[in-house]
Amino acid sequence: MKIDIIRENPNVCATVIEDRGYIMGECSHKCRSIAIWGEMHQVDDLDEKKHGLKVLINHLEDDPCPRIEKIRSNEEIYRNTAILRLDIAKITGKDGT
Repeated sequence: MKIDIIRENPNVCATVIEDRGYIMGECSHKCRSIAIWGEMHQVDDLDEKKHGLKVLINHLEDDPCPRIEKIRSNEEIYRNTAILRLDIAKITGKDGT
């Protein structure tokens, strides 16, 4: 259902906030935030899917080689995995430290 909605309207906006804690005695809060606007697209190209999964696994795994080798030998994994790509149009940020 999510992918159907994205296909119908790929425009997205996201906000990420890093809570850096309350400041005692100042009635204030430290935080940093970033807002991102862009278009989300489903990746269908097999080479782009392979690249995306490799980047993701390299980022998440302490030892990515065994995972990458496992999926590299089975192209069905790529076909059965949905990969979304965010094409960023604008980013703004605020550092409230």
